[in-house]
Amino acid sequence: MVDLENWEWRSYSNLELQLFAMLTWLIWFRRNRQRLDQPTDEIVRLYPRALKLLTEFHQAQDNHLKTTHSIEPFARTKWKPSISGRYKVNFDGAIFAETNEVGLGAIIRNHWGKVMALLCQQIPYPHSIAAV
Repeated sequence: MVDLENWEWRSYSNLELQLFAMLTWLIWFRRNRQRLDQPTDEIVRLYPRALKLLTEFHQAQDNHLKTTHSIEPFARTKWKPSISGRYKVNFDGAIFAETNEVGLGAIIRNHWGKVMALLCQQIPYPHSIAAV
């Protein structure tokens, strides 16, 4: 067992800390799926998956930096709460052509802005909106 409070965080590189965070999240995610009797990855597959996800994240950041300098910036918009007693859903998606996958994201907030539910998922490219 590691005592995280007294762990020497500064002795690790940024990449090592990111990998630690990704592995920690994958372990937590796997445990929750087991608890709900849902299929899970084998424990030995978590490290390669963490590396893959971290690589994808870094590639997305690099691509974002390349494209944001070449296009006009969007007009700045501010989130506005829903009417009292109602919920507001924001969603987005992305296509990863090189892996033939899509990313989906959604967040539901109440009229105070408190997050009620959220989803972030990467799935095989469905080839039709009805399949999603």
